[in-house]
Amino acid sequence: MLVDSEIPQLLRRRHILSGYRPLNESANYYFTSAFKLHNEFMNFWTHMLPLFFIYIRYIHPEIFFVSESRWPLLILYFGVTTLFLASSFTHLMHSRSQLDHIFWLLIDFSGILTFSLCIGLQRLAQRQESSSFFNNFYIYTLIFVVYLQYISTSALFVLRPFWKTRHIIRLFTCLLCGIWLYIPIIHRYFTSPTELTTPDIGLPFHSSAFQWLLISGIFMGVNFPECICPGFFDYFCYGHQIFHICIFMVTWNLCDGATHDAIQFSNFSQTELYEPVIKVLVGNAIGIATTLWVLMKYANIRINDKKVETVKDCGGVPDEIGTAI
Repeated sequence: MLVDSEIPQLLRRRHILSGYRPLNESANYYFTSAFKLHNEFMNFWTHMLPLFFIYIRYIHPEIFFVSESRWPLLILYFGVTTLFLASSFTHLMHSRSQLDHIFWLLIDFSGILTFSLCIGLQRLAQRQESSSFFNNFYIYTLIFVVYLQYISTSALFVLRPFWKTRHIIRLFTCLLCGIWLYIPIIHRYFTSPTELTTPDIGLPFHSSAFQWLLISGIFMGVNFPECICPGFFDYFCYGHQIFHICIFMVTWNLCDGATHDAIQFSNFSQTELYEPVIKVLVGNAIGIATTLWVLMKYANIRINDKKVETVKDCGGVPDEIGTAI
C-alpha cells in the first residue's frame, strides 16, 4: 500500500495518510481488492453488506412472495440498489488513475441522483388524494431539483475539483433535494390523529430517515474523526465510513416507511402514474449518459493537456497519470 505523498492530489483523502492502492494496475486487481485491506475496503463493504440486507428483507420477498408486486415499492428498491451498487464499485475501482477516479465519482453521483428521483416518485405514487395538477407540478420540480444537485456536484467536481466552496454548494443542494423529497408526504405531519381511522405507522420511519440524513451530512462535510488524529483512522472508522452507516440507516427507514405506507394506503396507489414514472426513469438514464459523455470528454482533454505540459517540462510522462478502463 502507498502513502498519500505517492499518489496524485486528486485521489487523496484529507487526513488519510496511508493505505492507498497503487495506480495503473489491471481492472481485476482493483476488483479483487474487495477482499484485501486498504483504506477503501470498509467503504466498499459498508454499502455492499447493507445491499444484501435490503435485498433479503425487502426486495426478494416483494418480487417472489407478494401475490401482486407493488410497483411504487419496486421503484424505491431500484433506487436503493442503484445507489449502493454505484457507490460500492466507485470505492473499489476509482484508484486506477485520475481519469478513472473522475469517471467512477461521476457514477457515484449518478447513483445518488437516481436514488433521490426514485424516492420522490415512490412517495408521489403512494400519496393520498392527489391531483393531476399536483402530480405534474411535483414531477417537473423534482426533476429540476435533483438535476440541480447532480449537475452542480458533477460539473464542479470536474471543473473545480480543489475549490473548497464546492463542498458547501453540494451540502446545500443535497439539503434542498432532501427537503423536496418530503413534499408528497408533508401533509401527513399536519393531520390530526383524530382525523385518521388508523395510526400513521409509516410516518415515524420517514422522519427517522431525514434525521439520519442530517447526521450523515456532518460526517460527509467535516472529515470527522480523522481530522483529530490524522493517520490513526486510515483503515477503519474514518468519517466517510460512518457516513455510509448513516446512509444505510436512511435507506432502512425509507424501506420500512414505504412498506407500511403500501399496506396502509394501498387504496391510494396511483396506477395512472406508472407510465409517466417509467418515462422519467428512462429519461434519467439518457440524462446521466449525456452528462457522463460531456464531462468525461472535458476531463480527458484536460488530463491530456497536462500530459503534454509534463512532457515538455520534465521530458517524460509521470506514472500517476493513467488512462480510463
